[in-house]
Amino acid sequence: MVTACSASPCAGESAFATKLDDDLRECLARSGVEWRLLEEPAQRDAEAEWRSIFGEAFRERPRLRRGAKAEYEYLQQPCTHYLIVPFTSGVAGTAVHVYRRAIGGYECRGGLVPLEQFCDAEFFVSPMDFDWTLVHTHEDYAFDGPYFIRREWLR
Repeated sequence: MVTACSASPCAGESAFATKLDDDLRECLARSGVEWRLLEEPAQRDAEAEWRSIFGEAFRERPRLRRGAKAEYEYLQQPCTHYLIVPFTSGVAGTAVHVYRRAIGGYECRGGLVPLEQFCDAEFFVSPMDFDWTLVHTHEDYAFDGPYFIRREWLR
């Protein structure tokens, strides 16, 4: 794990990192979170696992938290090992409609941090076991997001 990358791209990183991605890395580092950039195959695998659990969860509006309540619930989780992964396509029942990739995917170790300032990106945060997820969309706080849901609420 690292808290910064050199001037040249890290493995799996685009040569054209976005300002939002740079800001996310700075936010994580400033919060004492160690992060590791996920290579593309790991990002795809994490998103596929997420979709197998939560991909249809938002269609019927199950028990979930939205907006500030979602962010609050997320920050209450006793999690210190988690993923931040950008979506590659939309998520039914949410405002997630990917039009560009704004951040990379990260494996993080440290406390959860508020991520509302990154609402220009479409991504999820989940612990390694995918027991819960927080979904951020470019429409956060304007149209219902972010969203927090626990796996057990899907039963």
